[in-house]
Amino acid sequence: AMAPTAQPEDDGGFTPAWVNQQQHQLGPMQSTEDSRREIQELPSARPPPAEDDEE
Repeated sequence: AMAPTAQPEDDGGFTPAWVNQQQHQLGPMQSTEDSRREIQELPSARPPPAEDDEE
């Protein structure tokens, strides 16, 4: 495992560079009424529930 560079305080790995990288890849993560509505209107990416009840 790569050792993170020393930080003034433990930020749990959420360094500004990491956050910027995620936002660059995914776009800003904003949970607004509009975004939630858009997501809810998208077809579900999850497969339909399996027929068998055993889990």
